[in-house]
Amino acid sequence: MTSYAEFYRQSIDQRDNFWATQARLIDWQTPPEQVCDYS
Repeated sequence: MTSYAEFYRQSIDQRDNFWATQARLIDWQTPPEQVCDYS
């Protein structure tokens, strides 16, 4: 089991990878083409 602190640290240190992993857990009608938008 991953602790809150580990999730938080991953979301900061490897944010693109973290959010891509989280997005794969969702059943999308149309999957996103981009994970993060830094504009």
